[in-house]
Amino acid sequence: MSATQRIFPLLIAATVGVVSGAYVFDPLLRQYVAERPAVASAAGREADAPPVLTPEALAKQQQAPPRTIAEEGRAELRELAEKLQRKSEGVKERAQAQAPAAAPAQAAAQPQPNSAAQQKLV
Repeated sequence: MSATQRIFPLLIAATVGVVSGAYVFDPLLRQYVAERPAVASAAGREADAPPVLTPEALAKQQQAPPRTIAEEGRAELRELAEKLQRKSEGVKERAQAQAPAAAPAQAAAQPQPNSAAQQKLV
């Protein structure tokens, strides 16, 4: 079998794949390209336009620096820690409120030392 006989089916398969891909994805790509400027202008600036460097825009950027993912994660962890601390304080308060009622029952349940030897051990 010659090299052209082995390559010919591969070329046909590649051509069919490219043509069918263009046929299938062409409408979607055209729609994306048509909507792209509208999406960019809705975001506040053109897609290929340089950033706005007016004094007002720079002052606004300096007032609110961008947060990184790590900073956002740390802020969420702090919020969760504060919530857990408030919940644990509430649990402690409820336990202390119930503790005076339970204290006499626990004191009555403990055996009192009878002899002098038991009193020395305690």
